[in-house]
Amino acid sequence: MHDDQLDDLYDIARLARRLGVENATIRVWLSRGVPWLPRPDGRLNGGAVWRATSLEGIEQRRVKGRPGPKPRATVDAV
Repeated sequence: MHDDQLDDLYDIARLARRLGVENATIRVWLSRGVPWLPRPDGRLNGGAVWRATSLEGIEQRRVKGRPGPKPRATVDAV
């Protein structure tokens, strides 16, 4: 992969800086599947990465505030 292609990639830390949030916030959004955050385009060194083109307009799509309730754990009846 060429250096210019790496410049086109956003890892969690770079995306968090772009959106002005903590790295953990990006991980929470991913785990909760917020609709305005695209799924990562791939993984690099074990971490999620996005192409810059996948994130175009993300600041406008982003819904401010909490991302919604935590998913409820389901307990199977025995």
